[in-house]
This record gives sequence, C-alpha cells and structure tokens, in this order.
Amino acid sequence: MPSSSFYPYISEDLWPDIVDILASDLETLAVICTTSRLISRYCRQHLFKTIVLHIALGKSELHTRLLGLQECLSQRPELSNLIKTLSITISLESAWGPDDATDFPAANQLFREAFCPLLSLLKSLETLIICNDCDGFERIPLGSPELGSPEFFQSISSPRLSTLEFKRVTFNEVPLSFLRRFPNLQRLRVEDASVQIVPDVCQESEDREQIYLKSFAFVYATSHSHTYTFNRIYIQDLITPGGGISMDRLEHLDFSSSFEINHQQVSNILKRSSDTLKKITYTMPNNSAGGRHASLSSNILDLKNRPIFSTLSSLRHFEFRISAIDCLDDAAWTPQPSLSGVPVKVAEWMVNSCKLLDACPRLSLLEIKITWMFSPNLFSDILKRDWKTLDGLIGQGLLRSLKRIRFNLELSPWWQTSDPNYKDWLEFQPFLDEVFSSATSRGISVDVEHTFDKE
Repeated sequence: MPSSSFYPYISEDLWPDIVDILASDLETLAVICTTSRLISRYCRQHLFKTIVLHIALGKSELHTRLLGLQECLSQRPELSNLIKTLSITISLESAWGPDDATDFPAANQLFREAFCPLLSLLKSLETLIICNDCDGFERIPLGSPELGSPEFFQSISSPRLSTLEFKRVTFNEVPLSFLRRFPNLQRLRVEDASVQIVPDVCQESEDREQIYLKSFAFVYATSHSHTYTFNRIYIQDLITPGGGISMDRLEHLDFSSSFEINHQQVSNILKRSSDTLKKITYTMPNNSAGGRHASLSSNILDLKNRPIFSTLSSLRHFEFRISAIDCLDDAAWTPQPSLSGVPVKVAEWMVNSCKLLDACPRLSLLEIKITWMFSPNLFSDILKRDWKTLDGLIGQGLLRSLKRIRFNLELSPWWQTSDPNYKDWLEFQPFLDEVFSSATSRGISVDVEHTFDKE
C-alpha cells in the first residue's frame, strides 16, 4: 500500500473554493461530503440550498416522504436554515382526474397538512415556487377562506422571502397583510394562475407599508377563446384598489394576456414605472394564429401607445416570445385581413410592433424567442420574409438606439432523436448574416442561440 506521503495535502482554506466550483455537480458533492465533517459543512450549503419536491396529492407516499423531511429538519435546524429555495410541483401522478372536481377540498386539506408544517421550519427561505402539473386540471384551487389560503401563507415563517411564483394554481382572498410580513418581497410571478389579493379592512391608508416589486410577471397565455369564468384572471386581482403593491420601482415586466382589461392595466403599470423599467417580456398568448391577437382594441403594443413607450427612459431590453406552432398554423392558411389594418399573422404582427418600440429612447437589445420549435424550416424558410422585413425597417432607421438582435430558439428534443445529423440544421448564423445585412451595416450585432426544451 503506498505511503500517505504520495497523496498531496490540500489546505483547509482551499476546500470552500473547491466546493464552490463543484456547486452545480450535486452528485459529486453528495459523495465527497461523506469524507469529513469539514468538507460536509461546506457541501451542505449547496446540497440544501434548493429543495425540489414532486408530490402526488392523494398518494400514500406523500405524507411518508414529507414527514421524513420535516422530522429531519426539525431535529437539525442548521440544515433548514440552509434552504433558500423551495419548489413544490404537484405531479402528474396525483390521484385526481378530469372528473374529480368535487375532491378539491380533499386536495386542499392534504396540501395544507403536508406543507404548512414544512414551511414553518424554513426560517431562511428566499424563494417559494408552487407549480401544478397535474393532468386534467387547468388550475387546482389550493386556497380560499374556507380552504385555508390564509393558513398556508401564515405558515411561511421566513422574513427573507423575496420571490413568490405560482403556476396553474388558485389562491383566493389572500390578505395583503400576509404579504407585508415579507419586507424583502421583490419578485412576484403568476403564470396561468389565479391569485386574488384583498386589501386589509381595518388598517388606515396612511399607515400602510408599500410592497415595492422589482419584477412582476403576469403570464396568462391561455387563448381568449376560452370563455369559462374559471379561466378569467385579471391583474386587478393582484394589485389591490386600496394600494399596497407598488410598481413605482419595477425593473422587469413579463406579460401575456388575451383580455382587454389586463392590457389596460399594463399601460398604467408602464406609466408608474417609466423611470425604472429596464426590461419588458411580451409573450404572445397560445392559439394566436389567424389574427386572434389582432382583435384586441387595447393591446399594449398598439401604435397608439407610442406616447407611453417614449417615456420609458430606462428601458434597454425588449423580448418577444412567440410559439412556433402558431407560426406554422399561420403558414397553413391565409387568414382574413384585419379590418383595422393590423397584420394578422403572428410574426408579421411582431415585426410591425417594432414601430412602437422605436419610440423607446434607449432600447439597445431586441430579443426574439421562438418556443416549441420542432421544424428546422420554420426559422430560415417560413419566417425568412418577416426577418427581411424587419431588416428593411432597421435599414430605414427604425430602432435608432438598437445595438443587438438576439434570437433564442427553444428546440424540440425530437431533433436529436429523429436525425443523427441534427447538428447540421443548427447552423443559423450564416443565414442571419445574409438576411440582416442592413442591421449589420449599422453596427448592430445579430446572433442566435438555442436550447432543447425538456418534454
């Protein structure tokens, strides 16, 4: 057996740096943390920083797993203090289906019993994410005065909470006083979810503390063709009439909706945050092909809103998000022309909206993200005319402060499995160099990056 002198000695003060380098490699950290108490202490900071729970409501293992986690954290409070992010996903395996709406109270009861004790242990929690992937429900109602919404929020014990994210769930009548318990709350994301915040009844207006958000996402991508009352979600349910949530310091607005009233509310948000807003993300609602989006008379990106956008003195980054499926649907038929003269095809409408963005005095980055892209011909063939139109407008002086155009393509994993030479399809940069000749002659860089969607 070789002498220990052959093994290099690593000073103790180097181990924190080594562990930090391995922060994203959780498997390696889980192995080396068992070598010594010193290394274990450093590894725990990364291993426990983010906890992701995929829970099947109604299944017997729900309580077994969570009770084990609760027992561990209650006995080891130093571990619970390391948890900064808790992500809860109600999984596809939940014991409910499309015809089980009567079991919502049971789902609420299980949810509260499972998570309220856990949340009360996390004294250093900074980010809380609740997502519903349960098949058969567009939205699981996890809270109301009768079903324990106040109880759920009251169980959050961390004063450091800065981020709340809700996806495809419902919380009704959340008292504003509960949100005021989190003085560091700066980011609120509501995605295809219904969260109703109600003002405090007994508190005088002059005594109310404002919640200043830096990032606000209201992403309701469901098509306006859905007419069910259950699907109608409004910004005014989040921004209470009596005040409390302020947009005066907002830096990032992420928005999508097919309802006129929400677009009207966003125009007010832009006016309130005109001096601080740095980025806007606009997502085209699903099923927008055929001109459905063009029917909104109060669309926030209508050219009549140029006076509002001209006041956005801090805006540097605008991001469009469009669906490849809508673009392909537009290519499949010729829709009827819009009576208002607004382009009805999704890509054409997006390019036309750049005439509005021209009013922004300091916009330097235009980003276009195409999601669910499963056809290699979509970007460089079907949409080629739209990119040339955009380049022509830029050549005429549109977007005078623009420095960069970035395309972000979210590709389907089908590309990787259907064609062994799929990488040959990913050479988009030469195409962009050819199409955006006017932009490059103005010194504007045009580039593309891609990721593979996780199906």
